[in-house]
Amino acid sequence: MLEHVASTYDPSSSVQLPSFPIPVPGVLSFSYGGLLSAVQRYIEQMGVEATNRGPVQAAIAYAFQHAAVLQLEKKISLALRLCEKQGFQVRTLVASGGVASNRYLRSR
Repeated sequence: MLEHVASTYDPSSSVQLPSFPIPVPGVLSFSYGGLLSAVQRYIEQMGVEATNRGPVQAAIAYAFQHAAVLQLEKKISLALRLCEKQGFQVRTLVASGGVASNRYLRSR
């Protein structure tokens, strides 16, 4: 559902794309809790009525998806650099579970 709504975002629309933070940069600990809280605060500030419109929902979903995947990318990159420093050669990386079927994630 999120992926579908995010795919309807039109960058040329007048709807401003929200910017959500990447929680805990530079460390391997991983949580989407901060990201989810940021989205909830954004919706509360905008008002549920305003965020119920299709183009606004699409922008929020797109921004959320982008931030979630970016966090994952940064954590993987950091982990790979740490492995390399310790002499481990990583040849394969596997993403599994429901999130791994996300087209945006797979494209990245």
